[in-house]
Amino acid sequence: MEALTPATQNNIIKLLITDDAFCGISVANLKKEYFSNAIAQDIVTICFTYYSNYREAPKTHFKDEFHLLVKDMDEDTKGSYVAYTRLLQSLEPNRRYIENILNEFIQAKAMKNGLIQAAKALEEGNTSKAKNIIIEATKAGMANLDDSLDYLTDFSDIDKRGEVDTFLCTTGIDALDHEIGGFKRGELVVDVAGYKGYKTFQAAHKIHHFIQNGLKVLYYSFEVDIAEFSLRMDMINTGRGRNKIGDDITYPFYDHIRKEAVKVTKKVESVFDKDICKAARTRMLENGGSLKIKKYPMGCASLDDIEAHIDYLESQEGWLPDVVIVDYIDIADLSNFGTEERHVLNKAYIALKGMADRRNILVYTMSQVNAEFLNGNRPGKSAVANDKRKVGNCDLMIAYYASEADQRAGMGKIAVVANRRGPDGFTISYSHCLDVGKVVASSWRDSQATEDVLEMFNNI
Repeated sequence: MEALTPATQNNIIKLLITDDAFCGISVANLKKEYFSNAIAQDIVTICFTYYSNYREAPKTHFKDEFHLLVKDMDEDTKGSYVAYTRLLQSLEPNRRYIENILNEFIQAKAMKNGLIQAAKALEEGNTSKAKNIIIEATKAGMANLDDSLDYLTDFSDIDKRGEVDTFLCTTGIDALDHEIGGFKRGELVVDVAGYKGYKTFQAAHKIHHFIQNGLKVLYYSFEVDIAEFSLRMDMINTGRGRNKIGDDITYPFYDHIRKEAVKVTKKVESVFDKDICKAARTRMLENGGSLKIKKYPMGCASLDDIEAHIDYLESQEGWLPDVVIVDYIDIADLSNFGTEERHVLNKAYIALKGMADRRNILVYTMSQVNAEFLNGNRPGKSAVANDKRKVGNCDLMIAYYASEADQRAGMGKIAVVANRRGPDGFTISYSHCLDVGKVVASSWRDSQATEDVLEMFNNI
C-alpha cells in the first residue's frame, strides 16, 4: 500500500477530531506527510497538538482551534478550508476498518524502509545489523490494535461492553428480531432455501430494511440482472405488483395487538408507474442509506474482483459499504481456491468471513439446500448443499421453506439453522404477498396462528 486513499484520509481526520482512543493510538504512528494536501495536514496538526496538551480529541473544541487556524487567511483559502470541514461533517467512519487500513499502511511503510536499510547493511557486510532492522520493521504498527486479550488482567473489553447487545441493524422480520436481536458488523450471514426459493426476494427485503435504517448496501449479483433486481426493489418500495394488476388480493397478516391472524385484502396497483417508482426511490434517500448494484456474469468474477471493486468505490468515490451482499458465492469464479468443489466452497466461505472481519461490515450470501429438503420439510444443519462446513464458517444461517399448503395460504417458515452468538434450532412463521410487494408482511411464533391461517385459506 503506497498511499492512503483520499477517502481513508478523510475518515482518519474525522476520527482524530472526534475519538479520544483513536487519536491516542495515532499520535505515535501517524505523520502529517501521510496526508496528500495542506488542509488535511493542518487539521492533523491541530488534532495532535490538542491531544498532546489535553490527552483527548478536540471534539467540540475543534471549532475554536479551526477558527484560530483560518482567521488570517484570505477569503478564497479560508473558503477551501471551510468546505473541507463540511465534507468531514457528513462522514460516519467505520472505525475498526479505518484502523485496520491504517495499521496495514504503517506496517507496509515500515517494512519497505526496513528492507531498504537492511539491503544497505548487507552491502556493508553487516548481517547482524540487517537482521535487527528487519526484526524491528516487523514490530511496526499501531499500538492496541493487536486483536488479543490478557483475560485476567485486562478489563478493557468489560469497559467497552454496553448494558445490552448492540447491533448494526435489526433483520426486518419482527419475530426473528425478538429471538436474535439483529445483525452485527463482522458477521457472515447465509440464507438457504430450495431452487427458485425466493432467496433474491428475501435479499431485496433486507436491503430495503437496511436502507430505511440509513445503511450503505453493496449488492453483487451473479444471477439476476440489474433490471430485474431493481424492479423487485421497486415492488417492495412501492407496495405494487407486476401481475394481476387491478385484482383484489387476499393474504394473511398476524395482528400482534390482538394476537391473531387476520385476512387482508388489497387491490394490486402497477409497479410500472414510472413516476411512483421514482418518487419512492427519492423518499428512501431521506434516511441516509444507499444501494449500489453490480452484476457479474455467472462464474466470471472472483472474490478478488469483488474486493477490488469495493476498493475502487472507496478510492474513487469515497463510498464505504456497511453491508455487502453476494448473490451468491457458490456461482462466483472460485477457481483460485482449487478444483474439488467442497474444499473450494469451504475456502470461499472462509474468505467471505475474512472480508466481514477485516472490513468490519456485515457480509451476506445465499446457498441451496439438498434435494431431499425441497418438499417443505424443515432444513437442519445437514440440509446445506455441497459442503456442510458452510454452517461452521458463518455466524448465522437462516433457512426459508414452505409446504404446498403453506404456499397456497401465502405463508412460509423461517428456521434459524445456526447462530454463533445465540439460540438456534427454532422456527417462526411469516406471511407474504409478492403481488403487492410484501416479501414478509408479518411474522409470528404462535402455532395457533399458523393453524388459523391454514384454516382461513382452506388448506387443512
